Amino acid sequence: MTGPVPPPPAAGPGRRWVLGLLALVGASFWSLDLQWAPFFSLPALHGMGRFVGEFFPPDVSPPCLRQVLAGTLETLAMSVLGTALAALAGLLLAAPASRRRDGLDPADGDGQGQ
Repeated sequence: MTGPVPPPPAAGPGRRWVLGLLALVGASFWSLDLQWAPFFSLPALHGMGRFVGEFFPPDVSPPCLRQVLAGTLETLAMSVLGTALAALAGLLLAAPASRRRDGLDPADGDGQGQ
């Protein structure tokens, strides 16, 4: 036996954000004077096909793989450094924000202060 079907969720803030971002992206494309015909012309499509075709067959030679590994490790190092800097900045901002403004010491345990 099944219960009543819940109503669909109302348009919440998340949907509004997505719609707002889509509107901004649409407005940015509309405000630019883009010439769309050259993007889809025969020479442009030929160039795109040639570009994609250069990926096949992939180069798996040891010198190329060493370069890919070096680039991968560099990217990983930058992401670790960025994450560490963001965590440090978060801690620096959170420490002053965590102080009580009412003079009560949360370490008392009873919340009444002294």
